[in-house]
Amino acid sequence: RIGMQSDLHQMDAIIGQFLDYAKPTDSSTFTTINLAGLIADCAQAAGRMPDLQIKTNLPAHAAVRGHATDLKRVFNNVIENARRYGRAADEDITQLDIDCEVSGGNVNITLRDHGPGVPEEDIDRLLRPFTRMDTARGQANGAGLGLAIVDRVIRRHEGKLRVRNAEGGGLNIKITLPTA
Repeated sequence: RIGMQSDLHQMDAIIGQFLDYAKPTDSSTFTTINLAGLIADCAQAAGRMPDLQIKTNLPAHAAVRGHATDLKRVFNNVIENARRYGRAADEDITQLDIDCEVSGGNVNITLRDHGPGVPEEDIDRLLRPFTRMDTARGQANGAGLGLAIVDRVIRRHEGKLRVRNAEGGGLNIKITLPTA
């Protein structure tokens, strides 16, 4: 019974990812959002997990126009990916740094874990739909849509997403959105 419940939970999560990926965004309903506050809320909620420690450097206010629910999904997806795959080999807890700054008409957010990173030749694949980089792991905990959803939502908000390995190890994700 417990196994069936776990399987149903995983299927529900995968179906949710499919729906999130296919969901259109209606920019006529965008509102002004304090992105710094939204990120702080996501970080605070995720920081309650025992295997994740988040350090933030956020301004008091960073206004963008968009859908709060969609942007919250973006940061929750990136944080969850870091929690799952961004742990350093010698650590029990994933360390995640989130920095946000307002500069030149943009809000720039950088999320960096301290894990093993991704082989350089595979970085572009991370943003492709249905791509999972953890094929050696037996658990099918997703459909490989997490970062594809992030990329799609950011582009719908007229922003940019950049993924690269961080100097000294880990994955560095930079999101740039225009200010409101």
